Amino acid sequence: MRFAGEALPPLMTPALEHLGCRAFRSGLTVHLWDAPSTGVDLPGPPWKRGDLYGNGGVRGFEEGRYRACVDLHAGVCSLFDAEREEAFVWVRDPASLPDYVVAAPLRVVFHWWMNEHDGQLAHAAAVGTDRVGVLLAGAGGAGKSTAAFACLRSGLRYAGDDYVLIEPRPAPRVSCLYNSGKLETRNMAERFPELLGRVHNAEAAVRGDEKGLVFVHRLRPEAVSPGFPVAALLVPRLTGQRATRLVPCSPAAGLKALLPHSVFPLPGARAASIERLGALARSVPCYVLEIGADLPDVPAVIQDLLDRGAGCLPLR
Repeated sequence: MRFAGEALPPLMTPALEHLGCRAFRSGLTVHLWDAPSTGVDLPGPPWKRGDLYGNGGVRGFEEGRYRACVDLHAGVCSLFDAEREEAFVWVRDPASLPDYVVAAPLRVVFHWWMNEHDGQLAHAAAVGTDRVGVLLAGAGGAGKSTAAFACLRSGLRYAGDDYVLIEPRPAPRVSCLYNSGKLETRNMAERFPELLGRVHNAEAAVRGDEKGLVFVHRLRPEAVSPGFPVAALLVPRLTGQRATRLVPCSPAAGLKALLPHSVFPLPGARAASIERLGALARSVPCYVLEIGADLPDVPAVIQDLLDRGAGCLPLR
């Protein structure tokens, strides 16, 4: 990441700081700048406003060598050259950058880049041990973050809360892309009060404008895992019951939980993304994780699944 100006690094790097290293091999290079601190505005684009899709995609620039995405709400324009593995990201105003960008910076760029390397950005959480782990997939409010933070508290390792990187072949593996976790403020206060003093966006979270954003690497750096093989795909569901249990489900049900929020919000490469996620759902056991009120049950059930082998649970 190469920055022009000093306004963007404090906003665009915390979610990625666990990936920092002194030496690295050649790969993706991202140039970032903002208008206020550099005085350099975005050049006039070769498209019209009517060419913009709802997910930020631009007609004529979703596939191929050159790709573009315009997030009008965030004021972020992302450009990508697939052949050179180089991206350019312009931010209209760092002071008004939404928390969803701070929590998952360069999401569209990573989506484009990893599609060139048979990798897939997925809307899921991931927890496990040093050797193996599980994916938790579902829409917002399904319980992914609640389960992930309950596992973090128990001693299981954390590889993501909202978006993770999946490599489905030759055997499915998940890598930690962002160390950011998000919880509703009320949920945090009731179930994870130890996090309240570490919320990045405290004012917005208290107002209810955004979920509370926590950078896990700053809270528990030793708990952030670089990644692990995927043993199972879990679909969390808050039940209101006391106990937590796992109920086997079909690969189709697992894919249904994983697909919509992983593919459709991001421009381009839909066919390849659907194929990769489908391959993942077919290659590992799928379960509904029925989350009960007793939170310590959640990591205990997942740990038991990993200890016994993901495919060894009896059908219920």
